[in-house]
Amino acid sequence: MPYAVTYLRIGSSSSELASESLEKFSESAELKNLHVEIEKILLSFGYPDFIIIIKGPNLELLKNGLLLIRDYLNKRGIKEVETSTIVGLTIEEMRIKTQAAERQEQ
Repeated sequence: MPYAVTYLRIGSSSSELASESLEKFSESAELKNLHVEIEKILLSFGYPDFIIIIKGPNLELLKNGLLLIRDYLNKRGIKEVETSTIVGLTIEEMRIKTQAAERQEQ
């Protein structure tokens, strides 16, 4: 299951609203319907920015989940959200995928 680590740059005037919005949306039916879960919401030391860790069944659903989060923040009045995302697998998941691929080649 891939994970996304997303950095959200949010204007300082919106930080409290963004914090409340992210916490609320992490429990939303919209994300659950995609099988996407916000694992952690971190407040960066460069306050008021956030780092969120999200997991989902595949890259497309992760992308859709991130778009939903941006749309939700926008609807809540947080208009200028910049994001930067890195997607990856755990080491164990990568090992399993590599071993499965090697077995198929044999």
